[in-house]
Amino acid sequence: MNFKHLILPTDFSPASENAFYFACKLAQKTEGEIHLVHIYEPPYYSESIVGGQFSLTVDEAAQKKLYAQIEAELHRMVSSEVAKGLKIYRKLIPDIKVWDFPKYIETGKADLIVMGTRGATNAWHGGIVGTNTERVIRTAPIPVLAVHKDSIDYEPKRILFATDFRDPLDNIFPKVQAFAKLWDSEIIVGMISTRDTYGTSRFAREKYEELASKFPYPQMRLVVHNDDSVEEGIMDLIEVLEIQMVAMLTHGRTGIAHLIRGSIAEDLAAHLRTPLLTLKNPK
Repeated sequence: MNFKHLILPTDFSPASENAFYFACKLAQKTEGEIHLVHIYEPPYYSESIVGGQFSLTVDEAAQKKLYAQIEAELHRMVSSEVAKGLKIYRKLIPDIKVWDFPKYIETGKADLIVMGTRGATNAWHGGIVGTNTERVIRTAPIPVLAVHKDSIDYEPKRILFATDFRDPLDNIFPKVQAFAKLWDSEIIVGMISTRDTYGTSRFAREKYEELASKFPYPQMRLVVHNDDSVEEGIMDLIEVLEIQMVAMLTHGRTGIAHLIRGSIAEDLAAHLRTPLLTLKNPK
């Protein structure tokens, strides 16, 4: 994977602005392109029922003004210094749930969604950050990079790949390596052992050696860490090892499965200041 085709939803909040900066840095590395997506709510001025059908009438004058505001913001972004020389396209999508935007774009041609996290929940034109990022991580068919509004590690030199070695990694780890190669990063393969997900150091070493022999990488090592929860373990490793990005598998559970087990990746996206790269195994 070369991470050349990037999708970046924006609501012009500090979180999505920072994600845009990161996406531009990545696109410069890959000579890639960025597809900016903005979701907005048309300005309706009346509602009616005609022939049993619910109808909304758009205020054309207000919509023209709204378009001008949106276009001015998008122009500001693509004209910024960090975006200079990059191919950047724009797409406006009206009247959808913000976390559903992958359904309305050609994700089959995209390599990565880059999203801001922890932005204002009442952001202009119906915000696309915060919990919406977690929902996109859960449902998106392609990798998602969540970038906190305060993150400053635009060239991560130390990446933590958090795994319990219990899921197939043949489709996951090469993508982590591809990302690491862009920045000449060290990959730290971290297994967090808890009471509920206990694994011995011997088990971790065997699995790590198997992974390393299948996917060799010059700057890679194993760390086994014990903690009360996987989330707390990852947070500890970030601090102790000065991690600048976390990568991990997410199962994308929905419905009852999500209510029962949730998602570690989604929980982390809501709290990490470190960029988080989430990947899924193909179904």
